[in-house]
Amino acid sequence: YGSGDTAGNSFEVNTEGEVTIEADKPKYEPGETAQLLLKTPFPGRVLVTVERNRVLDHFYVDTDQKSAQVRVPIRAGYAPNVYITATAIRPITDNSLPLTVARGFVPLTVEKPGTRLAVSLKAASLSRSQTFQTIEVRTAPKAQVTLAIVDEGILQRKDYRTPDPYGYFYQKRALEVSAFDIYPFLLPELGTSSSGGDAADLARRTSPVPSRRVKLVAKWSGLLTADANGLVQYKVRVPQFSGALRVMAVAYKDDAFANAEQTMKVADPVVISTALPRFMSPGDTIDVPVTLTNTTNANVYMKTVIKLNELLQSVPSAYEGGFDGIPMRKVIPSSLTVLVRPNTENHVAFRIKAGQATGNSIVTVTTTGMKGMTETFSETIELPVRPAAPLEKRTGSGEVAAGTPARLDLRTDFLPSSLRSKMLLSRSPLTQFSKSLDYLLQYPYGCLEQTVSAAFPQLYFGDLAATLNQKPGPHVQRYNPNYHVQEAIRKIESMQLYNGSLSYWPGGDYDNWWATAYAAHFLLEAKQAGFAVNQNLLDKVLTYMQFRVKQRETDKYQYFDVSNIARERLIAKREITYSLYVLALAGRQDAVALNYYKANRPLLTADGRFLLACTYA
Repeated sequence: YGSGDTAGNSFEVNTEGEVTIEADKPKYEPGETAQLLLKTPFPGRVLVTVERNRVLDHFYVDTDQKSAQVRVPIRAGYAPNVYITATAIRPITDNSLPLTVARGFVPLTVEKPGTRLAVSLKAASLSRSQTFQTIEVRTAPKAQVTLAIVDEGILQRKDYRTPDPYGYFYQKRALEVSAFDIYPFLLPELGTSSSGGDAADLARRTSPVPSRRVKLVAKWSGLLTADANGLVQYKVRVPQFSGALRVMAVAYKDDAFANAEQTMKVADPVVISTALPRFMSPGDTIDVPVTLTNTTNANVYMKTVIKLNELLQSVPSAYEGGFDGIPMRKVIPSSLTVLVRPNTENHVAFRIKAGQATGNSIVTVTTTGMKGMTETFSETIELPVRPAAPLEKRTGSGEVAAGTPARLDLRTDFLPSSLRSKMLLSRSPLTQFSKSLDYLLQYPYGCLEQTVSAAFPQLYFGDLAATLNQKPGPHVQRYNPNYHVQEAIRKIESMQLYNGSLSYWPGGDYDNWWATAYAAHFLLEAKQAGFAVNQNLLDKVLTYMQFRVKQRETDKYQYFDVSNIARERLIAKREITYSLYVLALAGRQDAVALNYYKANRPLLTADGRFLLACTYA
């Protein structure tokens, strides 16, 4: 419930149809009472409501002095905020003032005590790579805690902020109650409506894309439980890394939440930075510069060694190192010693060569202190070795007489590790078409043309298709060309449009005349071969083709004559003669169109004339 009373009007009020609401405090706690001052443009009755996603409470206040004092009790369910709306209604006793309705609203922030947990995070501010660090979190006893340790560079790239569950669950809620009345229809220029609220303020959560070359640092502790003293300890291994890590902690207990963060800088006394290309090709030779950064305040003498796997090998280079200021020509191709002064960097370089094999190579650079500091540091990087040329296939065919031995020379200049060979033996001369048929059967796309092209030859070369697609193994089911032909027919039937044509892609909304004629040709041949074809669908396709043929459509044909002069002439669309041929196969010869194009042969291209001749045949 709520209560209110009238007060004096020694202040300025809004006379433009708005009720001004002023609260006595910026925020409240459950159990308190909000003191609100309503300023109305006219005396009358005021409907006061407490709202958020619905009307939580309401009461009326009468005022005769253009103001009212309202007391609203704050309940626990009002957190994190509610909206107080006021609608003033003027009695119709004086027509000198045109205003009859005024409206206003104000949000009230409600904070529940104890919903913000106290949490502190303790982690090393400086760490070495490839070591273990213990992170401590102190919060309420038995609270649930989760930790994340992520590369700061990744977080900055995505503008990722530490999750704030308190800010999310207790963020300002939007006003979801809409007010309706007939006042805007009576005086639309004075109509108003209530609005307000904010959207969520939690930053977007993103996942970095994993990469074998760049090892991303992103570790999560899972859900941890604080002990009776509110302590959580989590041991994490810092991997090969140089830079800043953000340690983020999120804690909750019942309906209380908290978060904390701390930056951990990771840097070894000597930091290794190896510059490598994204990939190598067999036979490539590259120089590998290695930068050694001394983060200490003393001179260090570092012996650097590069270790390669079987895909790479070290080769001599003209680089000269030095020790104690004495130049020393490199004797071992994979080892160099240099002086690195305090807080500076120095460089060494190696030369490596890729062999003829392909795959993922491993490059490991290790540096060891020679005088004073004797620690060892290392960096391991994956370097793919891939062919410089794209995939190449070579095919050939021949005949062997019965009872006669034959010698096949399968030697090539291909890379041995990438070489794959396949030999097909058959008594049928159709084997010479195996390459083209195999390409069609393995083609990955599913447009109308490709669906027909993959299924059409299987009407005639079923045995050859079955042989090409047979998988090895004793329990593998034999490839069935008839099944795939029937499935192609079903797919074509699902692509028909309202006008009888066929869409070029499944789910498409535009037709393709040539592909429709091509599919109709296939359906006719499949029907003749004994496959089940929907006759109603086929009739609609043929009717569409008959309609297009009657339009006598033309195209501009550009070409060069025998004198190499550019010419242009008008020709009949190439789809016309193909459609006439398919219609003739279906027994729907269009005699008028056939005679027209026979009499106007200059409209046809050379291939169109051949198709027209086949149609007459």
